[in-house]
Amino acid sequence: MGAALMSTIMDETTTATGVFFADIPCDGTATTKEVRWPAEWLKLKVRALQDLRLLPTNWDSYGAYPVDLGAIRYAIQLLEQVARITSEEPSVSASPSGTPLVSWTYAGGNRVLELEFLADGTICYALTNFEDSHADVEKQTTSLSDFVEMIPEA
Repeated sequence: MGAALMSTIMDETTTATGVFFADIPCDGTATTKEVRWPAEWLKLKVRALQDLRLLPTNWDSYGAYPVDLGAIRYAIQLLEQVARITSEEPSVSASPSGTPLVSWTYAGGNRVLELEFLADGTICYALTNFEDSHADVEKQTTSLSDFVEMIPEA
């Protein structure tokens, strides 16, 4: 099975879970390669993100905006990529400004990574380190590679 075909199969089965070992010919010799499917929590979190679209105006009784559908779609796309690199389950919520939020609390509760997805494709990310406030980070990007090392177990 060629690399392009394997990539296509992985793209078509992003909702599958578990680990698959495939024999992939390489220059006439058979090899075994581990292909990781997304983390088991992915379906549940995608559903939670989709459900954010049901929040009405003023859902928090303090004037919150409804969650932007484009931002929800963008958050789902990125979360599908993140699910391939960590088994740590994130929390999903919404901000009063109408954006989806995905966050992880890890390192014994001493670190929190929060991602906020804007409709224009921007990701606002913040890492809070309760052990060392000088290690805190707060930035914006459009690329997962800018903060991938902050994701637990990545």
